[in-house]
Amino acid sequence: MRLKQAPQRLAMLVGSIPAPTARQAREQVLKHPALARNLLALTDGETDEGASQDAINQPISSEDGELRSKWLVGQLRAWVGSEALEPIDSSQAAVGYGGVTYDNMVTFRKKRGLKRRLRASDLPLGVADHARRAWEQHHQDCPDLLLQVGIPTWVNYLLFGFGLDNAWKPQYIRAIRGAVKREMREIFRDDPAKGLKGVPRDRVVIQVEDPGGFCITAGAPQIIKDRFPRLAGVLQQRWMRWMLAQIMAVIVWGQARWAPRGTAVATHGCLGDLERIRYGAFNLEEAVPWYHNALVRWRWLKLWGRPWVWSHWPVASGQDLPPEPTVLARIARRVKFLKGLYVVMGMIVPEDTAPAVQARAQAVVQAVAPRFRRWIAFAMPCGGGRQTPEEFDRACELIEVALQTEG
Repeated sequence: MRLKQAPQRLAMLVGSIPAPTARQAREQVLKHPALARNLLALTDGETDEGASQDAINQPISSEDGELRSKWLVGQLRAWVGSEALEPIDSSQAAVGYGGVTYDNMVTFRKKRGLKRRLRASDLPLGVADHARRAWEQHHQDCPDLLLQVGIPTWVNYLLFGFGLDNAWKPQYIRAIRGAVKREMREIFRDDPAKGLKGVPRDRVVIQVEDPGGFCITAGAPQIIKDRFPRLAGVLQQRWMRWMLAQIMAVIVWGQARWAPRGTAVATHGCLGDLERIRYGAFNLEEAVPWYHNALVRWRWLKLWGRPWVWSHWPVASGQDLPPEPTVLARIARRVKFLKGLYVVMGMIVPEDTAPAVQARAQAVVQAVAPRFRRWIAFAMPCGGGRQTPEEFDRACELIEVALQTEG
């Protein structure tokens, strides 16, 4: 991995960008040169489905390279119409591609009447095709930047794709593990049939994403409390949440091993759009250090030759009030730092929120950012995946100002 010489300040963009295609999403960032010069890596172009409603109402497949939309939502759309899968809820049987959204997350099961077990080949994800197409443009537009390729853990595909009813079944676990392993390995391989070149392993950062695991570590989400109240009671015990952090860390590094040696990896645990108003309160002061320190403890499982570049923890979203600066300060004191590792704490704060939210976010940045080495705190003044291109440009301009500010 050839990580560029770090400037005085660094910036990082994670999540959806308001653009209809991956290429336009990357161009949306690169037109802000002061920001681009300070990026750790450039996103593979995860798009925002709200930017082009027409785009999501059309059938998509792993061949079109545009499956990185709204995290794994775009990938789950590829399962609609599968010969091996069907929606669990019969009322969603006729849902179209555009009907799979964050607010209408369709969960699937093996199609009734299928006389064999579910296979990895039944689960198209499109991550590899998307990454290889992104690389074609990336190495021409910004050869000095690493390409950031995000891929959820197989546990998140289980939870969000198959639901709590099927996530524990062995055939679903085997199938999705095989599908994720296939995608991670094919990122680096040529595909002459599609005319795609593999991504060089020293020019990419594989970001392993585990929002689901982080949410459970922070406190049982409301959906579990509603469906399985006894299980939720167990999951809310401190010893169980600490144990889950260790298990999730082992899963993350086990998946990182599927990338070849020489590939940089990053980790991402995010509350994202799972707003606390909807999913219940979370204990960040315990969850962030527990999960991050578990990743530090078990990092040897990814074996040598796969440098860990950053550990990313967005902890507030939408109308949520960001944590008090003192809370983040206590979190930072408990987090273990490693040489060459960036620990990133982020907040997504829309411009139309109450002044108290804006003031708290600003206080967090001012209080925490200067105190801790290799600790990056930032506030994104846009809604997570709900902003317009104009709002995104405004956010980038504010970040550019912050990067150029002394102190």
